[in-house]
Formats: sequence, structure tokens, C-alpha cells
Amino acid sequence: MNYPNYIHMKNSNPAIIKLISSALLMILINVLADPDKHYVIQLLGGNQGDKLGLVVPSGRWRVEWIDPDTGTELKKYEIDIDSGTMELEISGERDHRIIYLSRV
Repeated sequence: MNYPNYIHMKNSNPAIIKLISSALLMILINVLADPDKHYVIQLLGGNQGDKLGLVVPSGRWRVEWIDPDTGTELKKYEIDIDSGTMELEISGERDHRIIYLSRV
């Protein structure tokens, strides 16, 4: 897998527009972005089924869920965004997740 050069990415927490959680939990989110190309989201906390809304440019995006402890890819799929808003449903039972978004 070819990942982006993180040195050239910028903090982009304003890309997060909403977090819909089933519980009152401490949830921490960090976002690095090279807008129009890549987003790397670190998610600490959250429950399976919670939803994360992101503002991204319209187009086709690859979404990869990564276990940060092992680097293992847990899930990968592509999604078409027409409105500029992407909604991701949190999956798995992990407290720490990495979500890598790349433009296809």
C-alpha cells in the first residue's frame, strides 16, 4: 500500500462535521489532510454503529480501516460522494482506529 507523505499533510479537524454517538463517551478525533487527495483520521473511542460525518470534495473515495497496533487493514471499500459530505459508520470493537481516505 502506498500511503501519503505525512510531513506535507495539515491538521484538518474542521473536516469533521458531526459525530453521532450512541453513548456519552470521551471520543477523540485527529485528522491530517492533503485536501482533494488524502485524509488520515485517528479515532479514539466510539462504539460500533456510531457515525462520523466528514466534509470532503465530491468524487470517488477509497476508505480503509486500519488497526494502528498491527498496521493490519481491517476493512476496505470505495464510496461515491456527490454532496461533499461523507458519512462513515464505525465498525469493530476497537477503542483505537485509523481511517485512511484516498481519492480514486
